Amino acid sequence: MWAGFASAEEWSPNPKFNIEGSSYIETLTFISGITYALTESNNELIKQNKSNFACNLPKGIGSKLVIKILNKKHEGTISSEQAISSVVKGLMEMYPCK
Repeated sequence: MWAGFASAEEWSPNPKFNIEGSSYIETLTFISGITYALTESNNELIKQNKSNFACNLPKGIGSKLVIKILNKKHEGTISSEQAISSVVKGLMEMYPCK
């Protein structure tokens, strides 16, 4: 950490799952891809004034949120399909449309 710059909250990813037997780094790379895709898709829908599968999603859907959702639902090896499905369902639960 640089002198004079203190982090209010330090976070280290700690997934309880892996994607199809992948390594820690490969799992985090997969998670990163999900977050970029969801964020870009959501931001584009906002620009077009269109609705998403969940409402009032944050403009940046980060890895911390995605890992939190997946850790709540999974341990061990999961498929990429399970991961995506769980993330979508988790976001719908956290950010329901009324």
